[in-house]
Amino acid sequence: MPAVPTGPSGTLQTSPSAETSSTSLPPPDSVTHDQHPSGPTVVRTWGGSADAPPDRIELTHARSGRRLIGQARLLRQSMGQWVIQNTAGEQLPVSGTVTPSTAIFEESGQRWRVRVLKQNEPVTRPGIATEDVPNLDLMLERLP
Repeated sequence: MPAVPTGPSGTLQTSPSAETSSTSLPPPDSVTHDQHPSGPTVVRTWGGSADAPPDRIELTHARSGRRLIGQARLLRQSMGQWVIQNTAGEQLPVSGTVTPSTAIFEESGQRWRVRVLKQNEPVTRPGIATEDVPNLDLMLERLP
C-alpha cells in the first residue's frame, strides 16, 4: 500500500487536481486536509505566493478555534454565534443561524470577504456518543 503524503502537523496533502471545489471555480492551487476525530477540515487555496496571501480560500468543516488568515480565528461563542476574531481582538459576527451570510473583515493589512456556505450542527441522540462538533463551510476572498 502506498504511503500517504503528509505535511506539517500531520496534515494530509493531496494533488490539487484530485480535489474539486463545491463551487464552480478553476482547480485550486493547493489542497490540504487537517485530520480531526470529527472529520477533516479541507482547505483549498487559489492564487498567492510565498510573499502574498492567497486570493481565495475555501474551508470545509472548519471548527471553532481554526486560524483562517494571519492570526484571525473562527470562534463559536457559547450561544452558538460564530465570529471571526482578528489580531486586534475585534470580533465580527459571521453566522448565528442556518441562513448563509457574508461579512468583511481586515487582517494583516488585507481586507477579506467571508461567505458562510453551510453551517453544520451535530444532532445529539441519547445513549450514543459522537465525535461530531459544530462547523462551518466558508469561502474567503481577498479584496483589492
